[in-house]
Amino acid sequence: MMMQLYYSSISNYCSKVKLLIKYKKIDIEFLSPPGGYGSDEFKKISPQGTIPTLISHNITLCESEAINEYLNAKFPNPRMLSSNNETNGQIRYLSRFHDLHLEPMVRYFFQFKDKSDNLEELLLLGFNNLQIKLDIFENILKKHKYIAADFLSLADCGLPSFFALCEIFKVHFKKNLTYGTKVKRYFNFLKTDNFLNS
Repeated sequence: MMMQLYYSSISNYCSKVKLLIKYKKIDIEFLSPPGGYGSDEFKKISPQGTIPTLISHNITLCESEAINEYLNAKFPNPRMLSSNNETNGQIRYLSRFHDLHLEPMVRYFFQFKDKSDNLEELLLLGFNNLQIKLDIFENILKKHKYIAADFLSLADCGLPSFFALCEIFKVHFKKNLTYGTKVKRYFNFLKTDNFLNS
């Protein structure tokens, strides 16, 4: 049976998995969760009721990080981890930093996208928190072609959609974000790399 991924195009975590699938050219059926995200109907397939959910043979996997690790092990080429343990530690660290610290900061703004009144204090709080995390991210980064290595790795998978949302919300809410030198270099690289920009 073909592997199936329950997915939504507006989910950053789904985009993270889709980037890996596209990069490795994996044959997977993309499906919308029946009954919608979190529904009782979908929980019969995915106990958490969350997306992304991968069905592969006799296992059901949730959480984008676990799914990407599984798919990278099952389809090792092109490589997205290194033979070097220290490099792999950095790759996994930055991938988790995205999931736990960057993505939640930008997801915060979805609750305001259709509102415009009495939001200034909440927006300032959100952009301040996002800026703090971006500054930490800047201090973590080393000088590599990609975010954690000189090849596209698991750490890159969530970042194109994250930075796209940063830019969308900056414009929508008329706020500023400052990217440090290394973050700015990577952001500019995202816009010019043929695969990451496709």
